[in-house]
Amino acid sequence: MRNVSYFPPYSQEENVVTNAVLLLLSHVNRMAPTIFSDLLTSITDEAFAVGPTFQNQVKIRGGKGIPDALIQQSPFEIYVETKLGDHLSVSQIASHFETIKQNETVKGSSILLGLTRTQIGQTELDELQSLGGANGVRFFSTTFTELADILESSSDEFRLELNTLLEEYRAFIQERGLVPETENKLLINPCGTSYEQNRLHNIYHDQPTRSKVFCKYLGVYKDKCVSLIGEVLAVVNARIDGNEVSILENHPLSWRQGYLHQPTEHELNRILGIVRGSSYYNLGEEEARYYIVDEFVESSFRKVSKHGIQGHRYFTLDGEAGIIPDCFAETEPTIEEVARALSSKTWQ
Repeated sequence: MRNVSYFPPYSQEENVVTNAVLLLLSHVNRMAPTIFSDLLTSITDEAFAVGPTFQNQVKIRGGKGIPDALIQQSPFEIYVETKLGDHLSVSQIASHFETIKQNETVKGSSILLGLTRTQIGQTELDELQSLGGANGVRFFSTTFTELADILESSSDEFRLELNTLLEEYRAFIQERGLVPETENKLLINPCGTSYEQNRLHNIYHDQPTRSKVFCKYLGVYKDKCVSLIGEVLAVVNARIDGNEVSILENHPLSWRQGYLHQPTEHELNRILGIVRGSSYYNLGEEEARYYIVDEFVESSFRKVSKHGIQGHRYFTLDGEAGIIPDCFAETEPTIEEVARALSSKTWQ
């Protein structure tokens, strides 16, 4: 067994990629362990504590006295199986379960994480989780891209300290073909008090510093459900000067093939409308990012696992890795058709 290395001796591409992922995660854990905990919670959908906990006056079952304090480190083991394609080998994973079962340090503490280019199908996931459960090992899966997406959405602390590392990781997986290529992607953004204003004005506003990959489709998430879906016309950074919207940057959008949509007077008035109707007292005074959609359409794309999301998420819609591939099988669907197809799906 080798520790993660800046200069790995491996010749097999799979091992090189695994080392790069571990290098990223080791830096995250070193610089921001709470973000590493959040990452594991997002992947496993379980409360996941990393590092020691500090407690006062802890009662011990069967004990006669109460120690003044307890410093405790929860034991866990996370094994990783990396595949450069879109599927895992069931027989290989089964073999890993047997090995982990025999060598597990603390019963019930082991997790096997499958890491692939695209998310594995629900049938495959259910089979592997059932097989793992029979061996006392919890199984979860994620993708190379999703690791970056979760970290990217974690906190300002991550963006300030580790943004360069994240950019290099994204370039690494892109160069090695570990990112699905499609224009039909959905970005979902969490929303709170501004939800009704988003719906009314068909605008979503965001901080201009957030590092996000712009997607053709935008979903608004609230109460564990993506209930508004829109097709993005433009993404602009703007500031409000009196009754005027000053466009500071109009972002190029890859799926528009070089065409840059210039916001119309009506769309600029919609930005003014969401600023004036917002509960955020300083929205408009400082630069903000505005996603302009033609219309938000109601949907019901529900998250069925128990925790909410910490930040934005991405979904591929078409192709083998897509969640609604039939919707894109023949012709370009309308936004109503996309919203309706998503309403028949759920996500973890």
